[in-house]
Amino acid sequence: MEIKYVDAHSHPHFSAFDGDREEIIQKMQQSGVATVAVGTGLKTSKQAVEIAKEYDFIWSCVGQHPTENEEFDENFYKKLLQNKTENKIVAIGECGLDFYRMEERDKERQTKLFEKQIQLAVDAGLPLMLHIRSAQNSTNAHDLAFDILKRYKKEFPKLHLHMHFFTASTETAKKFLELDATFGIPGVVTFAKSVQEMVEFLPTDKILVESDAPYAAPIPKRGQRNEPSFIIYTLEKIAEIKKLDTDLVQMQILKNTAKTFNLNLSD
Repeated sequence: MEIKYVDAHSHPHFSAFDGDREEIIQKMQQSGVATVAVGTGLKTSKQAVEIAKEYDFIWSCVGQHPTENEEFDENFYKKLLQNKTENKIVAIGECGLDFYRMEERDKERQTKLFEKQIQLAVDAGLPLMLHIRSAQNSTNAHDLAFDILKRYKKEFPKLHLHMHFFTASTETAKKFLELDATFGIPGVVTFAKSVQEMVEFLPTDKILVESDAPYAAPIPKRGQRNEPSFIIYTLEKIAEIKKLDTDLVQMQILKNTAKTFNLNLSD
C-alpha cells in the first residue's frame, strides 16, 4: 500500500481490538495509515512484534511502561533485539516516568526501570519511546526525566528521544527541544486549548502524530474507541493551528516520522 500517514504510537494488539482487529487494519490500509505498535510489558511487547511481522505497514516498539509492576526481564528484551530487523523493532518503550498517581516509594523503582531501558536503547542504537507524565499541577516527572536524559545525551549524543503523547506546557517543550526531542501529538489537540498553544509553538519538523489507540480519540470521534486511522483528524487540526496546507503538513510529518524511527516508507 502507499503509506500516506504514520501513526507513531498505537496498540492494535491490545484486547480492545480482539473482536474486530482485521476490520481496523483493513481501514488503515484503505486510508494509507501505517503504525508503530507499542508494548507496555513482556506480553504486549511480544504481541507488538507478532503483529508487526504479520503486516508490512506495522512496526514494533518493545519495553515496559513505568506503571507496569512486573519484574523487568532484561534478557527477554535483549533476545528480541538480537533479531531487531526481523522483529521490525524501531524503538524502545514505552518507558519513562509516570508520577500522576504515584506513591513516593515508587519513584526509585520507576527511575531504575527507566535507566535500564535507556541503556537498552543506547546498546541497540534505537530511539526511546518516552512516556512522561507528571503529577497534577506539577512538572515533577518531566523535570526528573529531563535531568536523566540530559546526562545520557551528553554521553550518547546519537540517542534520539521521542516524547509520546506530549500534552505538557510550551515551557516543558522548550526544555526537551534542547535535547533535540521529537513530539508525538495525540487527538487531545483537537479539543484542548493548552495543547493547541503548545503545538503552535513547536517547530513543524519536530512534530509526529499519534493515536495511542484504543485511547484518547480526537474530535469528531471523541468518546469512542480510538483507531490508528483517526490520526487524519489530528493531523488536520495541527495544519489548522499552524495555518499551513494540510498536504504540506502531512508530507513533513511523514518525513519526521521516517527520520525518527529510521523507516523506509518507499517499499
